[in-house]
Amino acid sequence: YPIILAAAGAPTDWSVFAMKAPGGLALLLLAFATWSLCRTYVGRGIAAIATLAVTLQPAVVLDANYFGSDVPFTAVSALVLAIIFRQLARIEAGHPPGAGLLLAAAVLSTVAFSIRSNGAVLPCTYLFGVGLLALRGRLPWATAIRHGVAFGAATGALIGLYFAVLPDGTPVVLLEVDDL
Repeated sequence: YPIILAAAGAPTDWSVFAMKAPGGLALLLLAFATWSLCRTYVGRGIAAIATLAVTLQPAVVLDANYFGSDVPFTAVSALVLAIIFRQLARIEAGHPPGAGLLLAAAVLSTVAFSIRSNGAVLPCTYLFGVGLLALRGRLPWATAIRHGVAFGAATGALIGLYFAVLPDGTPVVLLEVDDL
């Protein structure tokens, strides 16, 4: 997240308004993710009401106006969950999951983890979901295990890259805005 703030602030001589842009964009992403997640299970009208209820809460709007990581983390997490639940609904309907979307969910899980470390639990949602589908007899256990291991391994590998070190030995995770 500091890298995103630096990308927004550095070209504008650290303008306060430019530094608020990531929060505003995250609020838009949260609206899209909420809509997508709700549309998987309910009609458009209820999805629209839920989206308005989530994105127009005073606390959410206020947090989006600050430099904090609350809204960006929530937005990325909601998008990961929207992708995961959409894929689980596809599997339950007898369609294969989209490999590209699952890879996007793995990448976004890593982004969520880079914003806040509790983003590491997001892949567990998919593992739990395919396990539940297997328990209900909607997915063969071998397929559930294969899907879970592949998704977990992809996310784990990407999170592992987050802990990579620079040529001078500095861990990437310790980089801050001032270091850029």
